[in-house]
Amino acid sequence: MEELVKLLVQGAGAFTSFFDGANKIGIAVKLAFMEAHGRWCERFYGRPFDQAGMDEMRAMLAKLP
Repeated sequence: MEELVKLLVQGAGAFTSFFDGANKIGIAVKLAFMEAHGRWCERFYGRPFDQAGMDEMRAMLAKLP
């Protein structure tokens, strides 16, 4: 089951390329996925998650019209 979940997370990452990143909503969705993915990896792989990077990207997103 663990191996299947690892593959599903990778597949979900590949699937995000089908979402439009050319508008504010699409970018916000991709950022939400990136954050959830980072937190998942932190929990299950012990890899530290860089919240500062996410905060910086959200600040840039807030400046878009």
